[in-house]
Amino acid sequence: MGKNRVWVEGTIVAALAMVLSLIPIQIGSSFSISLGQIPLTLFALRREAKAGMLAGFIWGILHFPLGQVYYLSVVQVLIEYPIAYTFAGAAGL
Repeated sequence: MGKNRVWVEGTIVAALAMVLSLIPIQIGSSFSISLGQIPLTLFALRREAKAGMLAGFIWGILHFPLGQVYYLSVVQVLIEYPIAYTFAGAAGL
């Protein structure tokens, strides 16, 4: 029961992070802040790195069906979305 609860909580946090990342906060012409990082960091600190990295991976994958992926090559897409967001969830280390 405990492991399922962590997975469900991580999925909800990833969905909340995705919704919050849709709120645009632009500073200047090329710098933006993502509010989605806040719930992901709090979740990773609460549930440790493994669960936080799973939630980050889910958040990165959620960009694909919503059409928020800007790509030049396959390697760039892998580094910028699933891998980067996975390591963003490593705040619980």
